[in-house]
Amino acid sequence: MEFCDICKSKKIKTFEGFKCQNCDDYNPNTKNPTKKPVYSENESFPYIKDEYYVQKEIRKKLGLGLMSGINPNRELRIIVLFRNAHVLKPNQTNVYLDKYDKETGIYRYVGKGLIGDQTLDGDNGLLKNAAQNNYKVHLFWQHNANSNHQYVGEVNVKDVIPDSQPDKNGKNRKVFVFLLK
Repeated sequence: MEFCDICKSKKIKTFEGFKCQNCDDYNPNTKNPTKKPVYSENESFPYIKDEYYVQKEIRKKLGLGLMSGINPNRELRIIVLFRNAHVLKPNQTNVYLDKYDKETGIYRYVGKGLIGDQTLDGDNGLLKNAAQNNYKVHLFWQHNANSNHQYVGEVNVKDVIPDSQPDKNGKNRKVFVFLLK
């Protein structure tokens, strides 16, 4: 294992040798016509469990969209989930009531959709069927608003349960809660 001389972070194994993901010009999305990118010595995902990362940089490195909590990259066959912490203000409705249960080790992740009933199509359907479609699901959890996201690790969708929660306008609606472990 090699570490960066500048920032002391773990270097990532690439086709060009070991690179620092913070200091070197490292782009895992660069196409190589004959070889698939390798992100590290032991795995195909460039983040370390329990370490903290900047969401914007994760999105850029993995070729994800800019805003969504459920982020598929079909080429890499991954789904990256972001749980953003919210600043609690008077009269504010948090439409994504995500929770972690320490006793069971289950993350309760609310599906995509701000207004009205959620459905199990689109990104919600892709997440529900991730295992059957050979997608790996990675979870990043923000503990405090305006802070970095902790990489929880690769998770499995254990179940999807219907629930009732308020939407963006405060109206009660049907949501789907993904139980992740």
